[in-house]
Amino acid sequence: HRFQERGVGVDLGVDSDEEIEVSESDDDDADLFGDDEDGRPIDAETLKQRREERKKARAEKREKARQKKTEKRKARLRRAFEPVQLVENFCTDRDDEIRMKDAPERFFDWTTPFHGAASVEGEEDDHIGDEEEEEAMWIMGRIPDIASEYFSPPPPQPHDGQDQHIKSDEDIAAEMEKTQRGVLNSIIHALRFMHKDKLEPEFIRRYRADVVTSPAVRKNINEIMDEDTEWDNMCKTRNKVESLMGGIQAAAAGEQAKGAEEERISKLTEDLRVAQEKLDESLKEEETIKGELDGLGSSGNGADKDDDDDELFGNDDDDDDEAKQTKKKLKSSLESRLKTVQELQEARAETVAQLATSLRVAEAANANSLLTQSTVIATSKKICQSKLLNVSDYRQYLSSLTDVRHVSDVSRYLNLIREGNEAVRSKNALAGGGSKEEKSKKRSRRFDRDYYRTCVSEGLRSICYQFTVSPFRAGIMLEDNLTLAGGFSYDRILPGEEDLEGGFDPKKWAAPVVDGADPTTFASDLVGSGELVLLSSTQGSETDPNHPELKDPLRGCRYVAAMELAYEPRIRRHLRSIYRANAVMTTKPTSRGYDNIDAFHEYFGLHLIRNKPIKEHFPMDEKESEQRKLGLSFEERRELDEEVKQREKDSCLQFLNILKAEATGDVASYIHLPLLEQIDTDEDPWFKHGEERFKSRDNQDLSALTEELERVYLPPDGDTDEWNEERRKVLRLALTTFLLPQFEAEARRDLREASIKIGIKAAAESLYGMAMEGPYRPSHLLGENRFLVPTGDLPIVGVCCATDSKDATYLAGVTERGELKDHLAIPGGTRIDGNKMKEKVITFLMQSRPAAVVVGTGGGVQSRLMAPKLGDIVT
Repeated sequence: HRFQERGVGVDLGVDSDEEIEVSESDDDDADLFGDDEDGRPIDAETLKQRREERKKARAEKREKARQKKTEKRKARLRRAFEPVQLVENFCTDRDDEIRMKDAPERFFDWTTPFHGAASVEGEEDDHIGDEEEEEAMWIMGRIPDIASEYFSPPPPQPHDGQDQHIKSDEDIAAEMEKTQRGVLNSIIHALRFMHKDKLEPEFIRRYRADVVTSPAVRKNINEIMDEDTEWDNMCKTRNKVESLMGGIQAAAAGEQAKGAEEERISKLTEDLRVAQEKLDESLKEEETIKGELDGLGSSGNGADKDDDDDELFGNDDDDDDEAKQTKKKLKSSLESRLKTVQELQEARAETVAQLATSLRVAEAANANSLLTQSTVIATSKKICQSKLLNVSDYRQYLSSLTDVRHVSDVSRYLNLIREGNEAVRSKNALAGGGSKEEKSKKRSRRFDRDYYRTCVSEGLRSICYQFTVSPFRAGIMLEDNLTLAGGFSYDRILPGEEDLEGGFDPKKWAAPVVDGADPTTFASDLVGSGELVLLSSTQGSETDPNHPELKDPLRGCRYVAAMELAYEPRIRRHLRSIYRANAVMTTKPTSRGYDNIDAFHEYFGLHLIRNKPIKEHFPMDEKESEQRKLGLSFEERRELDEEVKQREKDSCLQFLNILKAEATGDVASYIHLPLLEQIDTDEDPWFKHGEERFKSRDNQDLSALTEELERVYLPPDGDTDEWNEERRKVLRLALTTFLLPQFEAEARRDLREASIKIGIKAAAESLYGMAMEGPYRPSHLLGENRFLVPTGDLPIVGVCCATDSKDATYLAGVTERGELKDHLAIPGGTRIDGNKMKEKVITFLMQSRPAAVVVGTGGGVQSRLMAPKLGDIVT
């Protein structure tokens, strides 16, 4: 501080720490003499407390000054430097947080929680919980290399003459079980190392092979870290689905409770009638007992008078003492019984009064809620809960899912149902207008579902399921047809349907058949009764007012049925698989690409891809893999896996180049199902067709999807052509409007993610190879160091220039192996950049496609003149 200006801190505006300390020293002057303001002495406890308070105040003052100083310093830096310069040259808040956290920087943004049991201090950490076991099995099934090691049988023992030992089935099973246990334990311990010990994946791969014993697990340690995040996402999504399902179920139960007032009033009325009858019986019994007591009382009074006369004249006429005693006992008994009856009467009267009060209150409430009860009945009819959801069945289905996307499908379906149900309740004012929070959330709803909510609120859902099968039953039938050998059985009973009165009706699995009416008559009758409301349009897709779709009264019903069918999770899951197996990718050059792409362009070959299956970009399907591996040996299986893996890698790298070409505007790519019409002639080549030909769903072959849907959506016993056509319209609307656009977007996103993942690996391998490759080395030096690798061989074209103008100049195409592939002679005295010779050179280079063109220096000045001319031709 020798050259620091007085009164000014290091930040040019904030008091220095020295000044803060000096100002703080004045606060202790009052404690020097131990007196308060009035001069009275202060006890030690109070003095200590005051000092603690001042100390705390000073600490707060320092902290505020430090924060103020830091903020001003940051403001000066922001004024003086660009944000990029600040990040590159100065420590940011994020850097400080990373420094304070005792973990590698890789784990700073990795917030995935640990799903294993918490370790207890003093106990061995060898116990494996059920959740860890479940996650390890899930990760194993998601990574092909680990799954291959897990399910592969042990390799056969090599032959060693007479000591060859043939393993029994029990030995093979035990060895395979030991291998599988080792794979799962390796996954579990790898996750523990990353979560608890914060060890880097590369560190685990290199130095913890003693615990992570599986080679496939160590090789794919980074993929395990990624899949752990996916597992956490799936668990969170599953919990959200459970809460959403519980909310739908609770809302339905609440509506049933609102509609139970009439039943309660009937029960109260019956209870009041029974209580009143018992009270009347008590009153009659009381009157009877009082009459008997009155009779005994009059006879008893005459006997007492005779006794008084006998006492007056000294003569006793009452000789029947036993009769007198009997009357006294009877009277006492009647009085006791009368008392009991009166107490019972009071209790029954109180019960009658309570029931009467409850009945009056219930009747008053019922009189006020008659509208609510009628609304509940109408709402339940419009919601059609039994047609959309079986809670127990969906809970079982949810517990069997192992893919985040399939769990998300269940969530989307339940959200769609909830939106429709809320639209019905809002339309019927069942929620009393809704709270402020519910009204504020209306703006955040998806606008593309407005027409769906309108149709459901008008009661079209209950109408559409009068001639179509419920979506969740259609999903179950489709799943059984595709996964079970015997297909779907109409005797299947869902959870909760075992105790139905009269047994389960198999007709619930079939689409209802409307008897005696065609669709036009059916719709006209509903319009006349007021049940079916004619809506203006379907999302505004038909702009022509004379379009026949606008005149169809059942178009809204088909829209609701198609949307709910398209969002059903089982339908989406299996149709997605069929789509992936049949979809293809096509690329064609744009108008800019026609001008730019030639035989030497980097995008040459990427601009004319036609109908390439997209399944080549992903791992092989399990069923297809099992079929192709059936009957193959261990070595043949491994070769097949390597072949499929190489094909997947090449396809993904090709797609990355396609993305690059799309970004530059030279190539356009399309993902679609096979086209119905394949037009390709010399006058009209396929790559000159407009993009609408590849994007239009009307030109795509949907038979692979529609055939499976029609098996479950059309009545098995048949129906009229008119009604079956209505159902086919529902299926086509579900495919073209809802499913295919989403499947195409998902496929493109998955292609991008898979290609990026493989591209990163390929780039890392290429960078490693480039870093380890030095200049040219003779083959005899390769054994000197294990890190030396041969220089890569490339196809080249060598140019040998003649020193004499009369001799010819030769271009020689050499393969990677150094073999002469082709050659071209340029006669002496001929210019290489002449029109005819230039075309021959270009044709020769296009056929050879060399990685480099090398001009020999033996020609002297001719070689130096030849090089720029060839450069102009190539570029």
